[in-house]
Amino acid sequence: MSRHIALPSAPHARDGWIVFYFVLGAVIGALWATIQFAPANWLSQPLHDYSGGHILLEDCAGTMWDGSAIVVLRGGAASRDHARLPGRLHWRVTLHLDAVDLALRADCCNAQAQRVQFSPLADGWRATLLPSEFSWPLDILEGLGTPWNTLHLRGTLRFSSPGISLSSRSRVLALTGSMALRATQLRSPLSGVDPFGSYGIDLQGGPVPTLQIQTLEGPLKLSGQGHWSDAKMHIFMHTDSSFLAEVLRFFGLLNGVFNFAMPT
Repeated sequence: MSRHIALPSAPHARDGWIVFYFVLGAVIGALWATIQFAPANWLSQPLHDYSGGHILLEDCAGTMWDGSAIVVLRGGAASRDHARLPGRLHWRVTLHLDAVDLALRADCCNAQAQRVQFSPLADGWRATLLPSEFSWPLDILEGLGTPWNTLHLRGTLRFSSPGISLSSRSRVLALTGSMALRATQLRSPLSGVDPFGSYGIDLQGGPVPTLQIQTLEGPLKLSGQGHWSDAKMHIFMHTDSSFLAEVLRFFGLLNGVFNFAMPT
């Protein structure tokens, strides 16, 4: 008559697995806490590098997910030109299962937060600006150096949109919605006319997105239009003003034509 004797399990092996899972859980928890409570100033260096040294964040407060900072515009790493946006810039990042929601609010320029949603797609991505409206003083752009510090533009830049979305599917771009940009009561010591004009830019999405540029008021006239082709916005502009023609050359418009390529 045979007898089977049960051998005791190896306690050291079982204890080893318990320690392993404990350490793994502690590491994952520590990583999650580090990410969740990462300080806001962690954004400063990446933003500085990505912008080529043109945008700095100072006096950061809060976390990289819910924080604020003072925005400084510079002409570049070697430039002495700089300007601070009045007040603070506030941001909040919210993660959803299917999207990332970014809310931005600047004390100087918009009472309501402007929201942008980024969504991954099976074959690409989508970025959507929800209904938005804000205004910026143009003189803040002098901090970016040339050509802004040469033109010394004064006036107000107003942006509005009922919602606009840019998507890339299989590396094919699509634009839906619309936006409007208004540069009003523009002044410059180089123009010889004060103010020299107010101008509007209207972008309309659709199967063939279009762009319209017009003079709203003022003695110096500017007009233009753009059409979308091969992932580029081809913009054609015209002016009889020697000052505005020089401004266009400052921004790289040769013979009144400018091609703007969007990343896919």
